[in-house]
Amino acid sequence: MLAFLLACTLLSPEDQVARWDLDDDGLARPADCDDADPDVQRRSWYLDGDGDGYGAGSAVDACSSPGDEYVENADDCDDDRGDAFPGAVEICNQADDDCDDVIDNDPEPVAWYQDDDRDGFGRDDAVVMSCPEVEGHVRTPGDCDDTDDAVNPDAIEVCNTIDDDCDELIDDEDDSIDGQSAWYVDGDADGWGDDADTVVQCFKPDGYSGAAGDCDDADDAYNPGAAEDDCTEPSDYNCDGSTGYEDSDEDGYPACEDCDDAVPSVNEPSDWYADSDSDGYGDPDDTLAECTAPSGYVADDQDCDDADADLNPTTVWYADGDGDGYGDPDSTLSQCEQPSSYVADDQDCDDTKSSKNPDTNWYADSDGDSYGDPGDKLTQCEEPSGYERDNDDCDDTDADINPDADEVCLDGLDNDCDGTVDTCDAIPATDADVELLPDSTDAGYAKLAGIARAGDIDGDGQTDILLGDVKYGEDSLSNSGGVWIFYGPVSSQDTSTADVQIVGDARNQSCGRFFAVLDDWGSDGVDDLALGCYQDALATSQGGAVYVWTSTPTSGDINDAGMAFVGHEGASNGSWAGHYLDAGGDIDGDGTGDLLVGARYGGESSGEGRAYVVYGPKTNDVWLLEDEADGVLEGEAANDQFGISVRGGGDIDGDGFDDLLVGASGNDDADTSAGAAYLYLGPVTGSPAADVEVDGVLTGDNLGILVGPAGDLDSDGYDDSYACAPDEDTNGSRAGVCYVFGGAASPSWSTPTASIYGDDANDRVGNLRTVTGFDVDVDGNSDLWISSTAHSDGASSNGAAWLFLGPVTGTMDADDGDLKLVGEGDDALFGGSIESAGDQDGDGLPDILVGSEGAEGSEGTDAGAAYIFYTGAWL
Repeated sequence: MLAFLLACTLLSPEDQVARWDLDDDGLARPADCDDADPDVQRRSWYLDGDGDGYGAGSAVDACSSPGDEYVENADDCDDDRGDAFPGAVEICNQADDDCDDVIDNDPEPVAWYQDDDRDGFGRDDAVVMSCPEVEGHVRTPGDCDDTDDAVNPDAIEVCNTIDDDCDELIDDEDDSIDGQSAWYVDGDADGWGDDADTVVQCFKPDGYSGAAGDCDDADDAYNPGAAEDDCTEPSDYNCDGSTGYEDSDEDGYPACEDCDDAVPSVNEPSDWYADSDSDGYGDPDDTLAECTAPSGYVADDQDCDDADADLNPTTVWYADGDGDGYGDPDSTLSQCEQPSSYVADDQDCDDTKSSKNPDTNWYADSDGDSYGDPGDKLTQCEEPSGYERDNDDCDDTDADINPDADEVCLDGLDNDCDGTVDTCDAIPATDADVELLPDSTDAGYAKLAGIARAGDIDGDGQTDILLGDVKYGEDSLSNSGGVWIFYGPVSSQDTSTADVQIVGDARNQSCGRFFAVLDDWGSDGVDDLALGCYQDALATSQGGAVYVWTSTPTSGDINDAGMAFVGHEGASNGSWAGHYLDAGGDIDGDGTGDLLVGARYGGESSGEGRAYVVYGPKTNDVWLLEDEADGVLEGEAANDQFGISVRGGGDIDGDGFDDLLVGASGNDDADTSAGAAYLYLGPVTGSPAADVEVDGVLTGDNLGILVGPAGDLDSDGYDDSYACAPDEDTNGSRAGVCYVFGGAASPSWSTPTASIYGDDANDRVGNLRTVTGFDVDVDGNSDLWISSTAHSDGASSNGAAWLFLGPVTGTMDADDGDLKLVGEGDDALFGGSIESAGDQDGDGLPDILVGSEGAEGSEGTDAGAAYIFYTGAWL
């Protein structure tokens, strides 16, 4: 046997296979899974963890599959994702979906949902199919209120009448509600409920209370808050199980009123009357029933005033025949109550004249206006000569100043003696001295005075009025736009009597949203006209253009212009050159005014924006702004909308060169759309960086939607500037603010020298076309205008303009201004543009020009109007 075993042990593997490989497949047991079938062999198996039919990881050798989750291949590149395997569809997800070792190659776009409130959930109805990620969007939809980051599918439903978790169930409808309260039935409406009858829900239902413990919910006299201080009452009103009632001798009198609660026959107390003034007479309405007289009480009840010892049945009264409060010492009555026409005083010196008594005050009336000087007084019976009883005169040297006078705006005097200087009621547009309207044929499609400006276009030395209308044009020329010129002096009239009418020549050209009055480029001694047509297609669709007339224009269309400055194609549409423009002053210092052009959609990135500086004069030609402007200023990033406003700023640093202001309301440097404003010190050529930048504060402030020159508001010798953030929230959501920044040799805008805030939510102060300050009261100090087309005063969104007389510093609200003008009717949009109208009435004072493109006027609903106010009436 040992020999046999040794023989077996010494068999080679080949000999073992030859001896035990019954099916001749080259494998012997136990390596062969089935030695009777050559096709059944051990195989390698791989775990398919994500169930997509493809395995990964180390092999498991076995005759059959170790389980349903194993397969015979190891081709899976991500065994945790069932949608990632060879041949899978590649999607946009920063992963290798088809296992070809390339990420996001030729992916299908995926859905991105707009997430305005940044809570991780997007709106179902705002979908963008894209790869890669879209700024401001997320992959997860389901947000039912994308303005509130506390409302989304992951939120907890609380009691607030809002569907917090977006399951279409609100408050008590939602089983997942948190913060419900218990409410108890309050059948007797005493504010206390029955413990045994309760509901649990968010808000108190009718007939319920949040306080429990009522012991009789059918009688409002019973509850835990009831007073139980009457020792004569045996009822438990306050539900505490006890009362203050006691009657030991059971004679029916409570112990607190019983003269002797141990003796039933001794009980009834006597009435005693309070004698608080100790005059021996008691108050009939203040009694105590006591067995003996309490301290401070008497048996008499004839006092008529127990707080005054001088009033009792023996009091003496004196006849007051003239009703002046002073009595005749020779006519008396003695009684407790004061008789009609009698008083306690006996000092009248003439009881037939109420104006004569010892304490009569007389006040000097030096100016003879029937109002006396409170600082010059005599006290005596007889009226002194030159004196009055009234003491309300605030200036007894001027008969025109007294409480009956009308307040004169801006004269620096308190005319009506109300304690305030030049605080006038809001002046309505209906009080304007001149009204300019579209005529009846234009009114049906007009929006006149979207911008109103002034200049001497005909060279006669008198200021002319120019009105723009970007919506003008009917049918095939709708929204072509235009400008109307009224030669000064101007009286109330309509567009049919305008001296010059210039219109666009194509539909949706949008001419007249902005225009500017230029220095004399034509060298003919006359101001020139620059007209913006921001959707003009002269070079490219919506590229925009600015047309310039270098001689006195005549009625016609833009083809009559002598030259054109043309915008280019932006990143996503035309650049909209001419959407804003301004006569920028003399930025290069050559003695001729320059032109500034804003193109809010220009640039290499979508919505980045451009601002162009064109040094005048230029010769008649077509100029490509992007290539031929003297200065090309650029936004910082996409959607900055740099150039949404661009203005000449005056000489802010005092170096003899005018400077340039640019707004970028969509700038995100401080926060999303907080906005920014920029200062470029002249001269400006090429594409320099800004010398000064100031950013908005919070998301959506939109600082820079309007910038402009402010003159020298702080009287320091340097020109100042302003920048407005119409959606700033200090005085309410979107009330807005305009900041004033002081000029200096080295200007810094770190701290405003003045801040003017909107008065009410949604005023959006500063969301305008253009506002230009000027010295309204001609006192040598620059003055500031602030306006809001959305402000409501007497009508909804009729608009308002406020004047702040210089110097202007500090923080204030719009209604703190020295003068307020308001629009006429709902949605008048009064105050969209404000500037000096020159001296239209010839009184030597600058008048005020205000645009109101939503005014109804007399020729059609919301057709627009411009108003001129003569300042002489206020000064």
